[in-house]
Amino acid sequence: MPYKSKAEQEAELWMTLPQAITHICGADHISEVNARRELLKALADDAFRSRIQFLVRWQDDARISGAATPDQIGPPDVPPRAQQWAQAKIRWASGKVRNDWGEYKHGKWRMVLVRRSTVLRLWPFCPNPEANAELGSSENSVSLSQRKSGGRPTARDQVYDALSQMRREEFNLRMPHKKLAEEVAKRNHKNLGSDRGWDERTIVEHISIWLRDSVK
Repeated sequence: MPYKSKAEQEAELWMTLPQAITHICGADHISEVNARRELLKALADDAFRSRIQFLVRWQDDARISGAATPDQIGPPDVPPRAQQWAQAKIRWASGKVRNDWGEYKHGKWRMVLVRRSTVLRLWPFCPNPEANAELGSSENSVSLSQRKSGGRPTARDQVYDALSQMRREEFNLRMPHKKLAEEVAKRNHKNLGSDRGWDERTIVEHISIWLRDSVK
């Protein structure tokens, strides 16, 4: 396994706002617009608050990056808190928020990071019940409780997980659904048409439903 520096390990603990939105879209099967509303609601409700660690921070916070020495540390340098998010000016495409609160870099557009573990806890990945109703396959009958308790993921779950990851990687999701099906199968080490639950028509239908529900 390749060695990961402390900086790389630290980076894996966080998500940018666009990455968080992508995850919420895939987890709740909703559009980007609705995912933004959900994330803002959680931020305004202090769902990311903790007494023992930072759960929301500026990417360039000098105290966390180690760039600041003890005698340079001044007032807390934090992004909007609680209801301040209702007035926050956000550039969703880049994940930057205008710092209208703190003294450091006041008025500047700065990248916000949110704790990955908190995003995954608030929006756990779960099956799309609409896909169950439309496809009606035996593999799609795995219940939400089974999925959360570690039950075997269905082909649909694997398709959704792969598509969510592809979106995080900014993979081109506008290519023909057949090509997407081939890529999804490849990522899951499956063969379209031969592995159980992985016939091309079913996988393309899973993809079509995910794209309809998750992509703006």
